[in-house]
Amino acid sequence: MVKTCIVTPEYPPDQWGGLARTVENVARHIRGMGIEVHVAHFTITDEPMILLDENRKDEVIEGIMVHRFQIEKEDFSGRPFTIWDSPYTRTIKMMYQSLELLHYDQHFHCFDSFFLYPAGYITGLIARKAERPSIVTIVGNDVNKYIFSPDKAAMCRSGLENAAFVVALSRDLLDTADALSPVRQKGHIIYNSVTMPQASWKRHKRRGFRI
Repeated sequence: MVKTCIVTPEYPPDQWGGLARTVENVARHIRGMGIEVHVAHFTITDEPMILLDENRKDEVIEGIMVHRFQIEKEDFSGRPFTIWDSPYTRTIKMMYQSLELLHYDQHFHCFDSFFLYPAGYITGLIARKAERPSIVTIVGNDVNKYIFSPDKAAMCRSGLENAAFVVALSRDLLDTADALSPVRQKGHIIYNSVTMPQASWKRHKRRGFRI
C-alpha cells in the first residue's frame, strides 16, 4: 500500500483553525483514495532538554495515524548570544531529525507539507535526500510574510525548489511564490473549501420579505 506523510504545524483536536481543518480534510480525502495516511504534527514547546526518542506520541484518529512531536527551543539565557547563534537552529534541526527518524521507521512513498516555513523547508530536504516526491502547500501567511524576513527567505526558496509540486490556495499566492523561485510550471491552484453539514433544508412557511 502506498504510504504518505503530511507534515503540518496544526492539526485537530489541538487546533481548530483554518489550517488545521484544511489539513484534516486533505488527510481524509487521501485516506478515501485507499492510501495509508500519516500526519506529522509539530508543536513548539518551552520545555528544556526534550530527547529525540521521547518527543513523539502516536495515535490513530479515524483511520489516520497521527504522530505528535514536541520540539524544543534553544535557551540562550545562560550565555551570551553570538553572531554564530540563531534562535531557530535547534528547533529546525530537531524537526528535521524527528521527521527523518519517522521516515526511517515508516518508509514513506511521498510527502505533503503545509506551510512553507519551516514545514516545507524540512520536508523538502528529507524528501530530496530520500529521493521521494513531495508536495508543498502554501496557504498565505507563509508566502506573504516570511519571504520578506531575511533569515527565512532562503528556507522558503529551498522549500519551493525541492518540492516536486507546489499547491497554492489562490493564483496570487502562486504568483508570489514564483517571484521568489520559478514554480509556476509545477504549480497547481486548489481553492480552499468547507464541508457542508449533513442537514435537511426545509422551506419556511412564512412568506419572504418583499418591497
